Amino acid sequence: KPDGPTSMDANTRLYKIQSGDSLWAIAQRELGNGSRYTEILKLNPKISEKSNLVVGSNLKIPAK
Repeated sequence: KPDGPTSMDANTRLYKIQSGDSLWAIAQRELGNGSRYTEILKLNPKISEKSNLVVGSNLKIPAK
C-alpha cells in the first residue's frame, strides 16, 4: 500500500513499486485482472511495456 496521500483524483491512486513487480503483476493484484496493465500504461506516459520499473517510485493506477 502506498504511503501518504493515496488519491490523485477520484479515479486514480498511487502505487509504490516493489521489488519483483511487473505491470501485469500490479494489475492482477491491485485491479484483479493482469490484462488491465494497459490502463496503468495510459496513466503513466513516461513508462512503456519495455520499461524497467524502479522500486520505490510511484505509479498512478486506476482507483478500481
